[in-house]
Amino acid sequence: MKEKKHKLHQQYISKVTGQEYPGGSTIANMLDKGFGMVGSAVKLTKAGLDYKQVWGEKRDAGSLVHERILQDLTGKEFDEKKYTGYMIERSNKSMDKYYAWKKSHKIKPIHCEKELISDQLRVGGTIDFIGEVDGKVTLIDYKSGGLYDSAFIQSAGYGLIAQENNIQIAQVQILNIPQTDDERFLEPILTDDERHIYEDIFIKLCNIYWLKSKLKEKK
Repeated sequence: MKEKKHKLHQQYISKVTGQEYPGGSTIANMLDKGFGMVGSAVKLTKAGLDYKQVWGEKRDAGSLVHERILQDLTGKEFDEKKYTGYMIERSNKSMDKYYAWKKSHKIKPIHCEKELISDQLRVGGTIDFIGEVDGKVTLIDYKSGGLYDSAFIQSAGYGLIAQENNIQIAQVQILNIPQTDDERFLEPILTDDERHIYEDIFIKLCNIYWLKSKLKEKK
């Protein structure tokens, strides 16, 4: 089944230093890299499935849901020709869950798909949503599939990047939007303590990333 081609690697170039920075997902995934993937691949293979195809379809479906949510919030059209009818149909279940969540809250978007850079941490990120949710300015990161620590590290890190760019965030939330009937819709909001801890981890991972870069340069 042929699907859309993926976007090229997102580049975050600092206007201050001219240097390319890693994305927040690259930083956050430094801890979770490979976690759970081997077990998932084995399980799918035993079931007679091509795990690469399953993962690829899941990734494409997640991208499509992101685009459809962006369309819903901003009115920006997306090119349906990039996706098969099967993938559009598959995304409908996810969108039904999203619409139900949206209906139960007062939503006022401020920024959607906002690209920002932190020159302090030397990292960039594209934030899915910043806006009011029930009167509180909330940063939301959309996810599909399981929630690992990397998701919370990334969303907390995006909060730091937003604040450096003078965007004040009252709370950080993740919407884990299911793609199948056996997955649950989750909407965790980080407590203040959790947010500070994940921010600290994100900062330390940024430092580790650049220390490792120095080693690569010396080699």
